[in-house]
Amino acid sequence: VLNEVVMEFSYAKRDDKEMLREFGKRKEKWLKITPQGVLVFFASYKMMFDCVDKWRQNGQLDRLRAIKTLCIESRNPNEQLENIKLYCSSARQGAVFFSVAGGKLSEGFDFTDYMARLVIVLGVPFPNTQDMKLQAKKSALSSGVKVSNRRQRLSFDDFYVSKTMRGVNQIIGRAIRHANDFGAALLVDSRYCFDRQKRLLSSWAHKCVQ
Repeated sequence: VLNEVVMEFSYAKRDDKEMLREFGKRKEKWLKITPQGVLVFFASYKMMFDCVDKWRQNGQLDRLRAIKTLCIESRNPNEQLENIKLYCSSARQGAVFFSVAGGKLSEGFDFTDYMARLVIVLGVPFPNTQDMKLQAKKSALSSGVKVSNRRQRLSFDDFYVSKTMRGVNQIIGRAIRHANDFGAALLVDSRYCFDRQKRLLSSWAHKCVQ
């Protein structure tokens, strides 16, 4: 909850203007007080581009650019390489990278020290249920085929949530990469308070969720 506005970026509620405006205002404050590099992970490309469009229209994007160098993930490999180069060269002085959970930044890069003093996850990045691998997994679990060493049969819903939260743990782990590193992680969605999601967070993050 931010300023009495419940943050829930589910498919049905993620276009709520008041919620987006309130998060945008709070994001500006977080960026002002956080030194060096900040990573913001959205649940999907559509969500990221929709938020960017709304913040561009209401002027929040320009105010953000006045605080830190802004980089936005691109599906074009050449553009993405340039974005990464810009972020890496600007992070020490202050930069923010808008990215997508499950993309290359969330899985394929090591953001040590000043590269990630703050990691923000906006929404719960549930994978697309129409993905062929997920569909195959669902069929296997529904048919009763043994897919692990678990004694208790695993439902597809349990597998789906577990897979999602493994991705979230991987993302927030970008903030702390070695014993002398420091940083913070913010999970901006009320659904992280649900027991089903909360219990699957890394132990260090679990006790901080409220």
